[in-house]
Amino acid sequence: IADKDSHIAAAGNGKRDLLNKPVSKSVEEVLENRQIVSFTALDKGYIPLTEGENQPYGAVVICPVISEGDIIGSVIIANKDQKEPMGEVEKKLAMAAAGFLGRQIEQ
Repeated sequence: IADKDSHIAAAGNGKRDLLNKPVSKSVEEVLENRQIVSFTALDKGYIPLTEGENQPYGAVVICPVISEGDIIGSVIIANKDQKEPMGEVEKKLAMAAAGFLGRQIEQ
């Protein structure tokens, strides 16, 4: 989970790689465009999650969190395994989590 500036929550084996690190300019651009993106490390349009990312993630889904019409952050699902790209299930999961967080902030 990231706000507009940094990754504020992370879980799993690679959480130290993300937690409290600033989000990259590319992620900020995706959020400004209100896009839900999914890509792998092998794609031309790979987006690093942090500035100065050392090792690319194998597969990533980024979904903006919107509250009262404003973008307040993002839900990011990332996997280091390059053999398994993110599918429709991961996109829907990110969208559900982002929707939930956006509604909770509104209350």
